[in-house]
Amino acid sequence: MSAVDKATRDISIIEHILEYCADIESIHAEFGHSRERFGESKAYQNGVAMCILQIGELTKHLSADFVATYRQIPWRDIARTRDVYAHHYGHADAELIWESATSDIPYLADFCQKLISKEL
Repeated sequence: MSAVDKATRDISIIEHILEYCADIESIHAEFGHSRERFGESKAYQNGVAMCILQIGELTKHLSADFVATYRQIPWRDIARTRDVYAHHYGHADAELIWESATSDIPYLADFCQKLISKEL
């Protein structure tokens, strides 16, 4: 695959990641962005966790050059989080999901938006 094809593919992946970040924000809005409701609602937890799982899967398809260029994002950790959710879903820690969704995802979304807008 040529460098141009890799770059195009990487941007497409970043666009999909940004869509899942937006989905997480929509889920938060639907549930009132409430930590209490998150702790009580499996639907809220599962919706957010599924989006995080999908983000992790997408990161596995980014090119090595892309990952090396944008080291400020912990791509390997994101992929590992996906593996934990996928293989130990019944044991996923709601507190960790909440922290990822409210701390890490907004940072990732901002990165993706800036990259797509060519501000990086």
